[in-house]
Amino acid sequence: YVPGVSVPTDPVRFGADAISIRGVGGNRVLILTDGVPAPSGFAIGNFSDFGRPFADLDLIQRTEIMRGPASALYGSDAIGGVLSTRTLAPAEILGGEEAGARVRTTFNSADHGWLASGVGALQGPGGLDGFVAYARREGNELDNGSAALEPNPRTHRRDSVLAKIVLDGMASPLGLSVAQQRDGAVTLVNSDVLQPGRFANTTFMRGDDHGETSRILLEQTLGVDWLEQGVWRVFWQEGAADQATHETRRAAPPQTPPLDLERAFEYLEQTWGAQATFARALPGTVVNQRLVMGADVARHQITERRDGQQQNLATGATTNVILGEVLPLRDFPPSTEVSAGAYLQDELRPTGGRSAWIPALRIDYYHLAPTVDAIYAAGNPSQQPVSMSHASLSPRFGAT
Repeated sequence: YVPGVSVPTDPVRFGADAISIRGVGGNRVLILTDGVPAPSGFAIGNFSDFGRPFADLDLIQRTEIMRGPASALYGSDAIGGVLSTRTLAPAEILGGEEAGARVRTTFNSADHGWLASGVGALQGPGGLDGFVAYARREGNELDNGSAALEPNPRTHRRDSVLAKIVLDGMASPLGLSVAQQRDGAVTLVNSDVLQPGRFANTTFMRGDDHGETSRILLEQTLGVDWLEQGVWRVFWQEGAADQATHETRRAAPPQTPPLDLERAFEYLEQTWGAQATFARALPGTVVNQRLVMGADVARHQITERRDGQQQNLATGATTNVILGEVLPLRDFPPSTEVSAGAYLQDELRPTGGRSAWIPALRIDYYHLAPTVDAIYAAGNPSQQPVSMSHASLSPRFGAT
């Protein structure tokens, strides 16, 4: 319901996929959970789609949206905008007490879905607070407005666990959080059955999709007098997808016999990263300033694989060649990405005025190193991927 923000949805199988801000979406919108960037999305063909993982809404404290580019502070991943969410903290459950809990359930008539969740928090000695939260969602397909074509039958589920420990008894609170989320969905893709084109002879299709996101985060908010704001964090994150498709096709004489096809798609992204941000207000008699500076670095390891086999139901013969592709294969080699950036921004506001001038400067470094393994080499014998590196200096200027 936020103007200018939408959630593109695949109505056939994969559901909500990413965030679009003012028409710009995909990996060009930065999605943050407790300051940690979400894994990049990747999709190819009709049977492979690793979307951008979102934290479960029941575990979110607040959501902030920035429309438009914020590349000085966040880099080019935020060229379309930023969606930042903060998860629950122990203090919100405790409410000043030594112990606190919340249990609730909801029903959503749109997809006949249920949510059951529980949170328990304790206050320990020396300002040590902690909590554990669990949320379970189950639901079905959304209805549509078409009387001619029913929605594809779909059952989906999500299990989310979040645990936090916060040492809040000192000037600079230190927090450790561990989160894991597992998603699963089974879809009967009836909308592709006996349809014109490549699915003209398809008589059955079933998708079984699983995803998992894990995160460990250590962060500290600095309580230093000369800083208006200061925070540093280090994190590890893993996003994975495992998607399977079962399809049967009727015979199309004289060329094609009846077929049974099994396809599999695997995607994995592991990330190590660190960030630091500092802000300081500088009051003046003529102009008030607010300096913001920071740096971030991340190392990503990404692998992807497609596999499958095709069986001739008339003869029982099987083959690993589907539509001319020899499986297993990789659409890109296993890759390691390293990105780093540093920025400085100054917000100048005339005393008593309503305008602001915001000059900023950012420097970025990016390095991509592919590793050619046997699977990639077999499927791409004429291609030799190479490493690449690039650094850039980006001046920015804003006025309000």
